[in-house]
Amino acid sequence: MLPNSTFLVKIKLFGNPTRKELKPVEFEKVIDYDLINFMDFIQPIVDQYPPGYLEVAHI
Repeated sequence: MLPNSTFLVKIKLFGNPTRKELKPVEFEKVIDYDLINFMDFIQPIVDQYPPGYLEVAHI
């Protein structure tokens, strides 16, 4: 029997503190540790909450 490799990850994005319109965002995401790589985990988050002009997403 294989171990269960599915996890519920709670994520809190703080955003850029200099931009007043951005507030911290909290959400949960279910991931399968055996099937996901780092970019597959990060890219949907960056697509959903894109950085502003001349900003870079830091993880």
